[in-house]
Amino acid sequence: MIAEFQSELLRFMLQTKSGKRYIELVDKAMFDVPELKVVFELSQNYLKEYKSYPRHTNLAEFFDKSVKGEPISVELFKVIDRAIAGAFTPFDSDPIQIERELIEQAQYKASKMMMEKYAPRMKGEPKVFKEMLRDMRKIVDLSDKEKRDKKQPLRIIADRDNISFEKHQPTPTYLKQLNRMTAAGGFYPPQLIIFMGAPKSFKTGTLLSVAIELVRDGKKVYYVDAENGQRSIYNRFRQGVLDCELRDVDSPENVALYDQMISRWKTMGGDFAFNFYPGHSFCADDVEADLDTLKDEHGWEPDVICWDYPDIQLPNDKDKAKDKRIGIQHVYFDIIRVNERRSTFSIALSQVGKAAVNKVIIDMKDFAEDFGKAANAHAAFAICRTETEMRRGLARIVPVVQREGVQYNGSNMCMVRINEARMQVVELSPEEAKAELEELMLQDAKIAKAFGGGADKVYKKRSEPSLSIPSRKIIENLNDQ
Repeated sequence: MIAEFQSELLRFMLQTKSGKRYIELVDKAMFDVPELKVVFELSQNYLKEYKSYPRHTNLAEFFDKSVKGEPISVELFKVIDRAIAGAFTPFDSDPIQIERELIEQAQYKASKMMMEKYAPRMKGEPKVFKEMLRDMRKIVDLSDKEKRDKKQPLRIIADRDNISFEKHQPTPTYLKQLNRMTAAGGFYPPQLIIFMGAPKSFKTGTLLSVAIELVRDGKKVYYVDAENGQRSIYNRFRQGVLDCELRDVDSPENVALYDQMISRWKTMGGDFAFNFYPGHSFCADDVEADLDTLKDEHGWEPDVICWDYPDIQLPNDKDKAKDKRIGIQHVYFDIIRVNERRSTFSIALSQVGKAAVNKVIIDMKDFAEDFGKAANAHAAFAICRTETEMRRGLARIVPVVQREGVQYNGSNMCMVRINEARMQVVELSPEEAKAELEELMLQDAKIAKAFGGGADKVYKKRSEPSLSIPSRKIIENLNDQ
């Protein structure tokens, strides 16, 4: 590399917006002109110390302070001082060629550091390969200019003629009332949607039911499982598809039916891929490494990602995991970044606090461990099930918090019937939901109190329509569906 080209590399990094990012990414070894190597190293040290990019006078002063008391000749001082000044003379070379060279240098440095990092662990740790893939993805991304330049600030007024946003193309679920509670009639990238509920409230079953119906509609779904294991998810998926109990999954007639159904879904473009990621040992980067492998080897990219579940997931930055509360918030941020990069949306599960178990209406104060999760998700819906509802195989899905869409107003809900043995979550018709709600108010004093009903009012209503105002509002809402 000739000396003048090295000078242009240095000017590009110190003077251009796109070039400054490479000060941290490339190695000083790319410069073989001694004074240019010194100026570049000074720039790296300045950035490290002051967290900002140097200007001419700043760097010259930084150099002066750095050599105070050091045995440096006057002539050498002048050489470095002239090199600093030269680095800030106007940059007028081809930026495309310059940046291409810097990308190669940055990838070389990153690859070298990666090999040094993982070489000692190659023999004893099988998971090291997955970690290497994750780091390699970051190295490859350095050359993806489209990805780096994708988001630019928008001036709504000044740039109005150049702004063209497509309207959201939401993906609806098979639960119609759930869709009605959203602003767009479904979900879209880069949203993170949370289904929260108490332990054993059939959260995984609900998430799998939504996933299966999305696959039936021609969507590719990736399922991140942190608790159940591959065999369990595979069997539960087959149960959901076949509407059968576990013992019947492998019967000859069901095997033939399953193959027939899957073949039909495949022609529509639908697919379901999943992997097991043990809790407290994986992060979003690990998931992305597997998604990269699927893309490279099979051309497979998801439309939707299901996370079961982020509460036991590590943030990409492992230092953030030291504070569990803050760590969970960063996990949410990591998932949203995955959605942004891959043009997907995510549906994830979350636990609720102990006080919310058997609670009639779960609200945003019931998020387990960290109330901040309510602020970081795009929307959260609660799977509400009292003991009475569990005995009757019922659940109410209610909105907890949404950035877009309706909040819970005492009457908007999606009532479903759950058959845990057959892995089925079926939305009730308005007439069915109305009848079940009346029966629940007769049987459960807590539900009656929450909905303003009760045995005497329901019996009276059956002879003449005089339910209390809150109860009547709920029934009317169900009739409107």
